[in-house]
Amino acid sequence: CKSHKTTLTGAYHTIGTVVLSRVLSTMVIPKKYKTIGTSVAVSMRRFTGTSPEAMCDQASAIYTNVPFLRPPPDGRPGESFPWSAAVECSNRLRNGLSKCREVIGLIKFLFYGNPREYWFGQLGKKRERTLEYSNLGRLAPSKDKGQWEIERMFFGQCDSIVGSAMNISIAGSPSGAVNTVFTWGEGAMDDAVADAFIAGFKAEFSSLVSQDP
Repeated sequence: CKSHKTTLTGAYHTIGTVVLSRVLSTMVIPKKYKTIGTSVAVSMRRFTGTSPEAMCDQASAIYTNVPFLRPPPDGRPGESFPWSAAVECSNRLRNGLSKCREVIGLIKFLFYGNPREYWFGQLGKKRERTLEYSNLGRLAPSKDKGQWEIERMFFGQCDSIVGSAMNISIAGSPSGAVNTVFTWGEGAMDDAVADAFIAGFKAEFSSLVSQDP
C-alpha cells in the first residue's frame, strides 16, 4: 500500500468493489445497477479528546457510491488491480474527516421528532449500503508484561437491519498480523453470494500480498 501511496483501508475498499463486481457479474443483474454503496467507519476520538481507555460510542462514517466494475469473465485475482482507485479512496477518506462531525451532529435534529418511528419505519425497506468497512488499526503490544497478554486481535459486528448488508471488520494483532472478519445478517445477503464474495476477497488479497511492490 505504501509503495502505491495508499492505505490499507483504501486497498480493502477497492478489493471489496472489485470482488463484489466480479461476483455479481456472474449473475443476472439488471443493468440499472451502476454503483455500490459503501461506508467507512471513522472514530471521533480525534476530535473529542476522549481517553483511549474510555469505553464509549463515538463513531461516524464516510459514505460513498463507487462505480460498479464489469470485469472480463476470464479475469483472475490480482491482475490489473486498480491501485488508482485505492489511492482515490484514501484521499476521499482523508478529505472527508471534517464532514464526519457534521453527519453525526445532525442526528440531534432527527431526534427532535420521533426517533422510534423513524428507525422502525426503515424496516422492510432497502438497505442503506452494501458494504461497511471498520478498521480498528493495530493493537499496540502491552508495555507491562503480566500474567495475561493479548496475542491475536479479532472483532466482528452484529447485523444492523437498517445498515449495510455486509460488515468487513479489520484489526491488527500486536504481532503485526492483519485479521479480517466478515459478518452479515440472515436475509441481508444470500449466503451463496456472501461465500463467493469472501472466497474472492481472500484470493484477491492473497494474490496482491504475494506480488513484489
